[in-house]
Amino acid sequence: MSRALTLYRRLLRTARTWDGGEVERYYIRQQARSGFEANRTLKSPTEIENAITEGEQRLEVGLHYKNPYPRPHYSDPGTLGGEADLKRQTKKVHPKAGHRAKATRGQAFKW
Repeated sequence: MSRALTLYRRLLRTARTWDGGEVERYYIRQQARSGFEANRTLKSPTEIENAITEGEQRLEVGLHYKNPYPRPHYSDPGTLGGEADLKRQTKKVHPKAGHRAKATRGQAFKW
């Protein structure tokens, strides 16, 4: 319980001393309040711990990047979950070429 109160106080203190404009300060206060209100009914200690950890991480990321808004989730097009039509074009690797392929690449550019 004390970690939750400490986190809430840190969030409000951050909102009060935020260098951005009033809109960003209001956003930080509003997100802190709505986040704590949404998690008010949590009973499981693991769920509470996860919610507090998530809040602490979000606060640290916001302070580090000086941006109170959540970071967008990025999905690399060449990985699972990325857009299928944007798949990364990779060169085929010939394992038998080995060091010969590397040597020829290095010889193309000389000083």
